[in-house]
Amino acid sequence: MREGFQYIDLTASCRGFQIFFTRPFYPETMDQISAGIRYRLDLSDTKNRQIGVEMQVERQGNEPLDLVMPQLSPGSPTNSLNQPARLNSLSACDGAGQAVELKKTEAGHWRVEAESCGPIIVRYRVKADEFSHVRSYLSDKISYVNGPSALMFVQGRQHEPGLVELRGYPSAEWKTSSTLESVPGHPELFYASSYDDIADSNVLAGKFQQVSARQGGTLLQINQNGTPPWKDLKVNGATPEQSLEDLQQLYATFTKEFGEFPRQRREDAGPLPARLAGQDDKYVVTKHYLHGQGPNAGGYEHYHGHELLLHKAAQAGIERRFDGDGRAHERHIMAHELMHKLLAKFVRHEGIDSADLSHVHCSDGLWLSEGGVEWAAMELQRKSGQMSEAQYIKMLQDQFRGYQAAYAQDPSNARENSLDAHLGNSGFYNKGAVTCALLDLEIKAATGGEKGMFDVLRCMKDEFGGRDHFWSVQDVERLALRTAAGSQRVAAFFQDYLYDHKPFDFDGILAQAGMRWQERGDRFSAGELQLSGGQLLTSDARAEVKCGPGGALAPAAGSLALPAFGVTLAQDNQGALKLSAVSAGGSGAAAGLGAYVGQPARLIEAASTSLKLEVQAPDPFTGELEKREVEVSARPARQAFLEEAPGASPQAVALRQAWLS
Repeated sequence: MREGFQYIDLTASCRGFQIFFTRPFYPETMDQISAGIRYRLDLSDTKNRQIGVEMQVERQGNEPLDLVMPQLSPGSPTNSLNQPARLNSLSACDGAGQAVELKKTEAGHWRVEAESCGPIIVRYRVKADEFSHVRSYLSDKISYVNGPSALMFVQGRQHEPGLVELRGYPSAEWKTSSTLESVPGHPELFYASSYDDIADSNVLAGKFQQVSARQGGTLLQINQNGTPPWKDLKVNGATPEQSLEDLQQLYATFTKEFGEFPRQRREDAGPLPARLAGQDDKYVVTKHYLHGQGPNAGGYEHYHGHELLLHKAAQAGIERRFDGDGRAHERHIMAHELMHKLLAKFVRHEGIDSADLSHVHCSDGLWLSEGGVEWAAMELQRKSGQMSEAQYIKMLQDQFRGYQAAYAQDPSNARENSLDAHLGNSGFYNKGAVTCALLDLEIKAATGGEKGMFDVLRCMKDEFGGRDHFWSVQDVERLALRTAAGSQRVAAFFQDYLYDHKPFDFDGILAQAGMRWQERGDRFSAGELQLSGGQLLTSDARAEVKCGPGGALAPAAGSLALPAFGVTLAQDNQGALKLSAVSAGGSGAAAGLGAYVGQPARLIEAASTSLKLEVQAPDPFTGELEKREVEVSARPARQAFLEEAPGASPQAVALRQAWLS
């Protein structure tokens, strides 16, 4: 029993079942916080992995209630389909405990009719055996509740406030955290201004690490559940303190670029209760490290925070995209989800961002609200000083290569991919990111580098933020043309790449900034490196070790570039070999060697198709020296690179600096 609470034991009978539950009574709190819809979640059944839900709905008379279990969670239509199938033991009774009929009207919809007046209490259980950002989960260590996966709404009353209460903790050591408003003095009680807030929420309870800091009028908070699942990365993840530092930098840049945001995301939301209005705003990030269970997902956005799902299976991608830096991987997802506070949560597109969760909707807006957000996340990190220009160019280069490969298989534009999102088509991520990167360059070219895509997003915030007025591609075109002073090139860009589905003219667009998309075949260059007991000899066609161990050759100082593998090896007169350079975008970077630049190395094998090295570096968490064998495959015979074009004009160079800064 928690000190300061009065507990009343109640017994009710519904459909022949005797149900015992304990109802907390908060005399002072309930007087100050009015809510006609209240949810009580019982977390005690960790054995069967089910969350018990009691939903109490006040009525003025005896009007019927239409209850809806959402079919999906906002922002993830394919992963959260068919939520109602996870319910069981559904029943209802009136305030006197008399059972009332629940009539199913369609999938996920029920009608309750009772002759008596007063409240209706609905009870059901939710399966919580599958960890996911769009499901609910319960174990003896942690509970995670995704609002629309567990809590029904009343049709026609979605704009009413509600209270969510947790009870039945398996351990007295459990604590709570949520993106919903916290009720002071009651850590298990949370307030929602509307069901829209519940649908855009998570509620976490259990044992986890937590750090926080205030930044202006906002409390920034990091929760960490578990330990990093990766092995042999240069940086195996970020501590809660490091993640908080990264979030502080990103949030400061985010608000500098886009201004402050209202505490309630809908402008038609009622005022917060006086008991809550004096609290700070908050932004809560919860990191879940997954060693085996759960989906290989990256993040999941809310207006007041987000989740990071950091899976063991992400290791190969971390090595390829972030040179083996797990902290950079986490930071990039954090930047992506933070940008969703603007796009998807405050500025919404009809369909996937809609408040109607009772049916699956098609949307052509994911090219911007997901693909554009992916590009904006890179921009946000650049402006925060968390990503160098070389790293930014490498990520753009990877995006461009991904676009060409995807377009070769499916010659469609990012809007067309958006319309197929509910069928599992995720091509809008890559194609949308490339679309926004190149559109940003076109706008900068039209304005002498003074304005870009971020200015378009600021206009969208002013026009659509917090309203039920959804944006369309025509709105983005209108605002882009306004920002670009009516540029004909910008108009043609929309026509060719968002209404039509022509392939991007990379060279034509990039040439404005003195850059080019250059295909090269220089996989090897002639050279040699005299090793201890052998010689690494390369020509323009192959790489091979001429002499094996035990040879008579003495080591000599020198270096040798291996473009096919994107690495350069160097050796001193004592025969100490090291990895002296790793090319951005090369095979070595993809294998995670960027984290070992300047560190000792040992050559194991070298051939025209692969290179095997033993590398070593101190573990960032323990400081202990760790050795690792890395095999690098040679890149294809020809590959495209994003690079500076020779002979660029001063105007083009200035535009390039504006585009990449």
